[in-house]
Amino acid sequence: MAPGWSGAGQSLGAVLEPEAAVTIELTAPTLWDPLPLRGRVAWVRRASWRTRVGVRFDHHDAATLFALYELLGSFAFEV
Repeated sequence: MAPGWSGAGQSLGAVLEPEAAVTIELTAPTLWDPLPLRGRVAWVRRASWRTRVGVRFDHHDAATLFALYELLGSFAFEV
């Protein structure tokens, strides 16, 4: 997974449709609990052996956005 400010790209075994609502949870040693990020599927690339999707985050909560800021700044996250 490649998370950023506006969204993330992820390879999946399942097929999702554009605009489907999703929640991605990021974990890191610096977080007590997983960081849930709500968003929508922005694009889908289907291949014979995997599907790659892009998720556009919906930032509605200042606390979650600040937690993402701190997490991306640490470069120590794992998914």
